Amino acid sequence: MMAIPRLLTQAEVADILGVSVRTVENWRERCVGPDYVRLVGSVRYTEQAIEAYIAQRTVSTPPRRW
Repeated sequence: MMAIPRLLTQAEVADILGVSVRTVENWRERCVGPDYVRLVGSVRYTEQAIEAYIAQRTVSTPPRRW
């Protein structure tokens, strides 16, 4: 049986990412935010989707040469 992932609200996602709920809504409307699940008119996010969103935007800087 498949494990059911914990579903986060927009407010929880906004808090995790350090942005406003309106920013999360704007990202969704522009299709640039994390993947989401729509359930009976409400929007939820899986923890895995948030982790993937952060990983996709992680930038590695090269070591400095002095």
